[in-house]
Amino acid sequence: MRDIGRALVVGATGNIGRVAAGLLRERGVAVRGLARDASGLPDGVSADVRDLAAPRRAAEGVDALLPSMTEPGHAGRVYVLSGPSAITQAEQVRVLGATAQEIGREEARAGMLAWADPAFADSALDYWASLVDSPEPVTGTVRELTGRPVRTFAQWARDHAGDFRTEAL
Repeated sequence: MRDIGRALVVGATGNIGRVAAGLLRERGVAVRGLARDASGLPDGVSADVRDLAAPRRAAEGVDALLPSMTEPGHAGRVYVLSGPSAITQAEQVRVLGATAQEIGREEARAGMLAWADPAFADSALDYWASLVDSPEPVTGTVRELTGRPVRTFAQWARDHAGDFRTEAL
């Protein structure tokens, strides 16, 4: 980790991000945090994702993003992460169908406005709409970085089924 001096943890107040930030600090890495709710962030630069300029400010001068990229050789590199196979948005919806409740664009936008500004919400919804029939590319990066097989979307959906129930939202 000699080449990682400062790392940005996205979602630094979440279950994984909070642990990741602590592990990085234990390894001597200066940690910056980015989260929807800036209260409770680890020491360092706090930012709010509702402020569209915040991620850029938080990323200034960082060498790594999250703990899997703290070993030597990752500084300055950019990785595209994916699952093990291509899956369209329509296929993802079918996989989630047993656990998720479908909502329309306006209802989704209204929910997003609780944590995002209107421009971001519209941009995200437009982007996600573009993925309905055209999936993102598949890479081998997760396996390369972690040395472990990547879960399929179906495996991930089963593991997180409770997160998609109305009472979890």
